[in-house]
Amino acid sequence: MGYTGRMSKSNIITTWIEALNNETLQDSLNYLNKKLKTNYNLSRLGDWRRGYRSVPPKVYRQMLEDSLEYAIKKSGGKIPTIKLKALVRSLLPPKR
Repeated sequence: MGYTGRMSKSNIITTWIEALNNETLQDSLNYLNKKLKTNYNLSRLGDWRRGYRSVPPKVYRQMLEDSLEYAIKKSGGKIPTIKLKALVRSLLPPKR
């Protein structure tokens, strides 16, 4: 059973939270921090979700990678037999 708290309109942040299906927002944030070797807090996650701050490119990249398959299925699409990481790379601007 994933996080069921109040969330705003669908965006990369809310889709990522749904896709991870963790018990709490803190669990999702802990996963992100461990994966990216960062130390973001719940306040920053909320700022991204509400559009108060821009999502850093490496965070956006990770969220897209984590949630793309979920978002396609949720929209009624079928997952082609492709590598999701390659698809994610093709949809993002180049790394700086």
